[in-house]
Amino acid sequence: MRKKDLIGWSYGLPFATLLLGGVLALLGAQMILVKQDRERLDEYASGLLDRAREVAMVSADLLALVQHSGNVPCSKDDIAELRVLAFQSRLLRDVGRVRDGRIICTAGWGDLVPPVTLPPYRLETARGVRLWTSVGNIVDPRIVVDMAGQGDVIVFTSPNAFELFEHPPAGIGALVTNSDSGYVFQRFGDVRHLEGGKEQYSMLGRSQTLYQCSPPGGVDVCVTAGYHEINILKRPLPLLAGVAGLGGLAGVGLGLALASWRRERHSLAMQLRRALLHGDLHIHYQPLVCLRDRRMVGAEALARWEDDEGEGVSPEDFIPMAEHMGLMSSLTRQIVRKALDGVRERLVDDSGFYISINLTASNIADAEFHLFLQKELASRGISPCRVVLEITERSTAKHCHLIEGIEALRALGYRIYVDDFGTGYSSLSYLADLPIDAIKVDKMFTRAIGSGSATERIVEQICAMVGPLGIGLVVEGIETEQQAAYVQAIVPEVIGQGWLFGHPVAADRLGETEVTGENICGTSASDAPAGRDC
Repeated sequence: MRKKDLIGWSYGLPFATLLLGGVLALLGAQMILVKQDRERLDEYASGLLDRAREVAMVSADLLALVQHSGNVPCSKDDIAELRVLAFQSRLLRDVGRVRDGRIICTAGWGDLVPPVTLPPYRLETARGVRLWTSVGNIVDPRIVVDMAGQGDVIVFTSPNAFELFEHPPAGIGALVTNSDSGYVFQRFGDVRHLEGGKEQYSMLGRSQTLYQCSPPGGVDVCVTAGYHEINILKRPLPLLAGVAGLGGLAGVGLGLALASWRRERHSLAMQLRRALLHGDLHIHYQPLVCLRDRRMVGAEALARWEDDEGEGVSPEDFIPMAEHMGLMSSLTRQIVRKALDGVRERLVDDSGFYISINLTASNIADAEFHLFLQKELASRGISPCRVVLEITERSTAKHCHLIEGIEALRALGYRIYVDDFGTGYSSLSYLADLPIDAIKVDKMFTRAIGSGSATERIVEQICAMVGPLGIGLVVEGIETEQQAAYVQAIVPEVIGQGWLFGHPVAADRLGETEVTGENICGTSASDAPAGRDC
């Protein structure tokens, strides 16, 4: 190599390296920008889809409920009932009656004289639900509403139903549609660049589109959401200069960005959201056994979930995570459906076998959740008396309004148990006022049996008080015969749960000893001490 060429190469290499480093830095910055925007887009679209599904399900449930109410349409009793239902729903503003294509009365407006003629509906679903979007001049020229109708009933979506999504993050546009994208329910932000039904994503792309739909078999709702013009070169010049100046660190920065992207992409929170969207939770069942004759009388449904690596995640981790992410409604409903499906054959026979399901305080107090429970049981031919609903003592400590919800559920035939008894804050007087059927003693007390400690004496006092209170008793965490004998000596009709009788397992592996023709502890259904009449 000639000296002149060597000098030129020596000067050119640093320049080339600097240029390459700057390009790599800008490339890494673009990837980070796209990744961040993708996460915002995914979070927004998932939340919007959850809300759209909830609006659709609430509307469908209310349409069915009013159609089967048995009231004379627009009678005094009918309008009073419509007002109660409209008041209880936070996503629907009004509900009314239709005759010959005209609205003749609503909960909010009463009898309409003259009746209001409906415009042609925009879409009729496979289930016969007629849909109107952004219809103006209904009752009042200032009113623009979305409506859904079936039979002689029509419901009006609340203008605030999508309030949290009306102003998406900068650059995001979204459409709520049906599965073939032929019908648009809602529009948010700039939607001019969206191509419905086509998911596009590129780490270097200037735009991206995300397409999500409800699971098959449910409501026909999809969300198309997208970003446009994701371009690092359109950022302020000082920012670009600073990024380019860090070219020498581009390799390290790019590696860290990719590692961060992978970690966040596979974070438990993101995995949990996808698992709920695709129905990937599993249910295991732990036997509930009558200690007097060691027969399995029921089972508790326990949610199980594995992450993308196939590792089990404890409910103590993913349930609080779901609460924090606002996904408890979706999680609880999925648990209910899967729990009922897994042991349906046992729940519809004449054995008295029952399923015990954990709920949150908000579920117990939510009238819409009550309707959901009734619908799910009815579709499977299961009686409410074969279902126990558990709520933790901690959940009831400061929620006196739960009493009304508990009474409503018990009136329908469900049994209500207080779970983890002894770990919360309630007093005996408070427990006596709570309309429940049984308490479940937490396993932390069961472990103390045989220790001679003060905790063991507390177990004895808890067991001894259920008789005077007229409620049943379930003892968790029984692992030894000594523990079983101890509690049975105090409460002969006690129900036991724990590893002594079986670990939580899938439905097809649930115990081989079954109850035949009888209910709890060999008694008939009518006099079961811890239950309700079947």
